[in-house]
Amino acid sequence: MATSERFRCRYTKRQGLNLWTLGTTLLVLLGVLYSPINELHAPVNHEVRQTAAIFLILYAALLITGQIVRRQSIAGWIILILVAIEVIHFDRITVNRPTVTKPELNERIGFNDETVDAIRDIKASDNAFFRITKTWGSGPATRLSYNDAMVFGYYSTLSYSSFNSLNYIKFLLAVDAISRADIAVDAQWSPGLVGHPLLSTFACEKYVITKNPVLFETADYYEFVRRYGNIYLFRNQLFLPFGLIFNQYIPEDMFLQLPSWAKPEALLHVVVLSEQNAVHKPELSQLTLDELKQQMSETSLPDTLAERRAAALNIHSCRQTRIDGTVQVNQKGIVVFQTPFDAGWHAFSDGRAIPTLKVDAGLLGVAVEHGEHTVELRYQPPLLSAGAAVTLLSFSVLFLSLWRWPRIRLLN
Repeated sequence: MATSERFRCRYTKRQGLNLWTLGTTLLVLLGVLYSPINELHAPVNHEVRQTAAIFLILYAALLITGQIVRRQSIAGWIILILVAIEVIHFDRITVNRPTVTKPELNERIGFNDETVDAIRDIKASDNAFFRITKTWGSGPATRLSYNDAMVFGYYSTLSYSSFNSLNYIKFLLAVDAISRADIAVDAQWSPGLVGHPLLSTFACEKYVITKNPVLFETADYYEFVRRYGNIYLFRNQLFLPFGLIFNQYIPEDMFLQLPSWAKPEALLHVVVLSEQNAVHKPELSQLTLDELKQQMSETSLPDTLAERRAAALNIHSCRQTRIDGTVQVNQKGIVVFQTPFDAGWHAFSDGRAIPTLKVDAGLLGVAVEHGEHTVELRYQPPLLSAGAAVTLLSFSVLFLSLWRWPRIRLLN
């Protein structure tokens, strides 16, 4: 601020500017805006870059003109007005967000639309774990609101985050739900499994809320439940519970070679294991590609789903950081939890800690032995204990220092 004041006084007092320095600075700034280097060029919005360049050129032109015609004071005031216009313009497009007026809070629009009623009725009649597919965003912003599940309080597959789970993105890539060509956008604005009915069924989709019911009315396995204003609620009759058990597997590289249409059904027949989980492979039955195709052709989809449903985890309680239930298996298998693998998840079988596995290219799995078992998942953020220990040590050093050297307290 002080520098700007000194500069303003020097310029308005007609002490002159170094035009070569001004011109060089302008060229450098324009060069950065229009740099051919992709790392600098790609993230810049074209319209914002053009507007910024225009303002830079106007500032330089005013400074030069004011000095040539010896009207620096007038040029300074024009520049001040131009700065105010620039601030207002960029504030409008970068800071401001859609506003909601007080009367609108009582209207059935935005995040107060009929979704509120639908979710309330679903939770009142169904206390199991399931996911809901919502085919539109209720948010008032121009971009689709991907985090409606967080706002309305249900589980879904869509997600926006600057740092979405890497394993979730890997799973979506593996099943061709997103494309590597669009990974820069889809890794943040993750569309989940919307538009992939069988994958959604695999991922515990039980209900669909939509404004366009035609697609679901014509599908054999979606049952119309109720209408709420202009939205429609459907139930997925093929619903699969959380925690599916498999005793056959295929290698991950083989799964990735399957065509996109075959991958969803393959996930209903086998678990996909990577080389890192080779220790568990000898105890499971590996299928070849031909054996998998034969099994998929000989077993109808309803029969496959019924088999998965019958042997799934029987959930007793489900919370954000703790899930427990019982399983009954007739041979060693792997329980696939349809949630992204994370190092913070810790698994226990009959109270005994067991390792977690990354399965299906990014999901969470645990190996279970023959028989009936109580399976429990607990989540603890990675490095929480280490962070707590460092914090405790730091406070101990601080208190010891204040007790040992009282002058530190006086100085502070």
